[in-house]
Amino acid sequence: MLDRVWEVVLSSLPNGKVYKIAAQFMSEQRDALEAAFSAAYAYYDQQFRTPPTLTESGAYRWDQPFGNFLLGRAGVAGLGCVNCIITSDIRPFLTTPPKRPWFSSLVKWR
Repeated sequence: MLDRVWEVVLSSLPNGKVYKIAAQFMSEQRDALEAAFSAAYAYYDQQFRTPPTLTESGAYRWDQPFGNFLLGRAGVAGLGCVNCIITSDIRPFLTTPPKRPWFSSLVKWR
């Protein structure tokens, strides 16, 4: 993607429909990170022709009728990351809410 190697993770519903694609470019070189971020920003900007919203976390978000596109940066211990996350509105694909047994252990239900 954008002439670089990205790690890609897909998230899907139990029925196999993909609702999220997350791509991450990692490097220790600041110039490589800036080039990847700039290329991704320019690509989204050209595709959507609308200014993004800057989120509280510092990521850029392009809201579209079919989903959202997020572009952000992260880093730890000298390794930097550029994250591109594409999400869709999953409501049209759901016939029943997804089962999340792990979620109930994290949240106290009242």
